[in-house]
Amino acid sequence: GIAVFRENKLIGWLNEQESKGLNYIKGNVQRTFIVFDMNDGEIGIELSESKSDIEPQFQDDKLSIKVKITGEADVAEVNTKLNLMSSNVFTELEKKTNNEIKDVVLKVISSAQKEFRSDIFGFGEIVHQKNSKEWAKLKESWGESFPDVPVDVHVDIKIQRTGTISDPFQNELIKE
Repeated sequence: GIAVFRENKLIGWLNEQESKGLNYIKGNVQRTFIVFDMNDGEIGIELSESKSDIEPQFQDDKLSIKVKITGEADVAEVNTKLNLMSSNVFTELEKKTNNEIKDVVLKVISSAQKEFRSDIFGFGEIVHQKNSKEWAKLKESWGESFPDVPVDVHVDIKIQRTGTISDPFQNELIKE
């Protein structure tokens, strides 16, 4: 886990999943595995590169934060009867991968805003860097307003390739 501070005081710890979510947001994920259930089995996706873009947006003097996580992944392991020769399977795998990452990210955002009430992501600093005029208005009340700032998360991970593709071994067992 990762320690959470507010005003230089330790207020809690992030669990493993929340720590992953924080690292996705901060763009610190170099390589990781994502495993999920699909088609009565498990799929392992290896995220080989990712980056994060955080964009403060103002509309009618109201701040919202847009987090966009992009990257590339490969199918690392298939323990299911899934036919990887089908192109729509890759679309479904990308969708599931993106949803898995988004869920982890949304959970840590919720924890930071509701439980810890601490900007562990550095959103305030990014607002300051990208729009210092608006930050001047928010600076004094950031600790109180951060928990209510809407955060929109968009994940776009593209699956590039797999290892050697052939019929899953389960299909061979079924034929016999």
